[in-house]
Amino acid sequence: MEPVSTTIGEEASAETGVISHRIWIALRDRMAVGQRFRKGARLFAVKPVRDPDETGRYLVCHCEEAAR
Repeated sequence: MEPVSTTIGEEASAETGVISHRIWIALRDRMAVGQRFRKGARLFAVKPVRDPDETGRYLVCHCEEAAR
């Protein structure tokens, strides 16, 4: 798991943020946009998924974690 970027915003007079991550996993069938990963209390929404070298060994999932 590798942090990529942070976006800070404001919602209802409170500061909010979105942190994007690149998460590498072993190849899995049925991995798709909209699924989520969990690490303890943290949730990561899966955005684009790709096989970086097209060998079928692993996937790179671009994910977003909502900052609390």
